[in-house]
Amino acid sequence: ADDYFMSFRLDGGISWDDFSDSELELIRNDLVTLPGIGEYSVLEALADRSTTDPEWVVRLLQERIEFAEGLDSLREYDALPYSWDKGLGIRDTPALLTCLSGVLAWIAENLDSWSRRKMGADLFRAVAVEYDSQVLDLLGRRLASGMENSIRAVAAVLHEAPRTLIWDQPDFVRIALHAADKLGDDVRQQMMGALWSATISGVRSGTPGEPFPETIEQRDRSRAIAKDLPAGSIERRFYADMAKSAERDVQREIEDDLPSDGRSW
Repeated sequence: ADDYFMSFRLDGGISWDDFSDSELELIRNDLVTLPGIGEYSVLEALADRSTTDPEWVVRLLQERIEFAEGLDSLREYDALPYSWDKGLGIRDTPALLTCLSGVLAWIAENLDSWSRRKMGADLFRAVAVEYDSQVLDLLGRRLASGMENSIRAVAAVLHEAPRTLIWDQPDFVRIALHAADKLGDDVRQQMMGALWSATISGVRSGTPGEPFPETIEQRDRSRAIAKDLPAGSIERRFYADMAKSAERDVQREIEDDLPSDGRSW
């Protein structure tokens, strides 16, 4: 596949415009069953097509996730690339919000599927690129619908939100928590877990004997927001819990780097 799509990169080589609709359908069907699509030339070809036919590329990626749902094991099949070295270009097209809405609705159709929730969130992030005001407005409209499946789909994609979202967008966090809380404990826990997971995701590094800078940020920024929120509110409890968790992590990270004298006690 990488050799095939390498011809798309050559001057005077093949382009997407050279194929009929039926031929494009055959190409997409072959791409669905391909064990992986992470090779450079494949990603570049898909990125190029995403700027002219975003829906085609999104549907391909959805079909790959659906294909993964039917497999007994994912050890030899990667539905999505491990990393988008050549990112999709959908953000710069008029179809951005339409594609994101479609991904949310598609996740909501099968929330019992772990693959769809997890990989659907990865797909949403790849299309959105960033969770800016237009993306958050879209998520906010889904939250305002009050529909459980829609709100759980929002929780799913928030797993892949930027690490600093809860501090950069506290109003959105408040809306998300209250929308989930109206649907009961399970949905509220899903929303909290999603926001929590996004915040603590990623690799951390720092100076030996000192807590990670990200942990300090979690403690201090969460404390600062919590103190200005209404006492007893769900959002205040959320931020207070984030701060307390970070405080425990700070102590653990310091203790984990203390020198040992060889004794087990």
